[in-house]
Amino acid sequence: MGVHPSGWEQELAVTFHTSMTQLGIISLSGLLASSLTYPLAGAVGDAYYRGRIILFSLISIAVTTVLMALAQTYWHMIVAKVLNGISIGMLVPSLQALVGDMHSPSNRGKAFGFLNFTGISGSIVGGTLATILAAGVYWGIDGWRIAFLVWTAYLVVIIIGYAVFASQGLDEVDAKKGDKLAEMADKSLGVQLQQQATEAWAKVRVVLAIPTLQVIIIPQAIGLLPWMAMSGWVTFYLEAMGFSNTAAAILLLVTGLGFAGGSLLGGLLGDWAESVDRYRGRIALAQITIFFGTIVFIFDLQVLPRLLDGADKLTASLAYAVCLFLTGIVTIGGTGAACNLPIILSCLSETHRTSGVAIERCGGGGGMLIASIYVFWRGCFQMRVRACMHACVWACILGVRV
Repeated sequence: MGVHPSGWEQELAVTFHTSMTQLGIISLSGLLASSLTYPLAGAVGDAYYRGRIILFSLISIAVTTVLMALAQTYWHMIVAKVLNGISIGMLVPSLQALVGDMHSPSNRGKAFGFLNFTGISGSIVGGTLATILAAGVYWGIDGWRIAFLVWTAYLVVIIIGYAVFASQGLDEVDAKKGDKLAEMADKSLGVQLQQQATEAWAKVRVVLAIPTLQVIIIPQAIGLLPWMAMSGWVTFYLEAMGFSNTAAAILLLVTGLGFAGGSLLGGLLGDWAESVDRYRGRIALAQITIFFGTIVFIFDLQVLPRLLDGADKLTASLAYAVCLFLTGIVTIGGTGAACNLPIILSCLSETHRTSGVAIERCGGGGGMLIASIYVFWRGCFQMRVRACMHACVWACILGVRV
């Protein structure tokens, strides 16, 4: 969701005759909307049934995706992107906290690993399809619009399956909230809002007062820089290196599968590390991963292009495919499943967990905004391959030093 000109976004610029700066503002608006929504989503998730919040959020995402597909002007797209960002912001905290509550502390890493694996895999397959579809026109309709409509159809299938098979069972996880909600229903709307706002602010203060969570949440402003640089800009970077639209899409798919597999592996390793040392295992694993991540990122962006200088496209494609896939595996797809999310949930009671996840996501969103603006300015506004490479490398170095 960062500011990066992937395949469909470049076609979007052609349709709406926008500059690269205006193109970046579209993605930036969605990211900003999500970041500002997370705290509210945390408060709502702690107070109400999270299963229903997830369902309503999925429906809202599907509707706003259709609005994006039907956008006729640049400003229509901005409004649709903001609404889409708000919908995503409402979804994520409840989803992640609910998954954590459904598993014991010794299995939360695996649970988040599977969640990230399915989420990343779906996003990458969708992104690859969008990159391929965006290059053409079908039945007189722009390819990027078709991509959004295909994504909406996929969401409809998920919504139906979720409503039929999962919604009722997930309400049972939050059954303890029933008595309080019944008590709140007898009060006026103004009293309800005032009470919920007071409780939400108290929960935020509790979360931010825990030293362990301060160490995890606050550095997110820098820690997500490498992930924005690699995942957000890899399509533009590959196309700037001379790969075709289709080749870049395939390499993007390989990269995403590496990060998805790495996240699943990281979750499993995180659970194992906690079994070895309950208090330091996950943190030690994260630090080891960060060290190797520094080396791998610099190799991908600085060493590999020099090694492949003058190589034919087939050799270069295979080399990039192997290296980008291994990057995701070695870095375990980030430290969210292995370290951050399991520790956050372990430090908080059931009544505060959604707020804790929301604050972590809000801090991460701030980091993504910083990374998006910086990498966008360096790599896209200047429109030079070397500038893009340097921006990604420095983003990686800054991010892994935390």
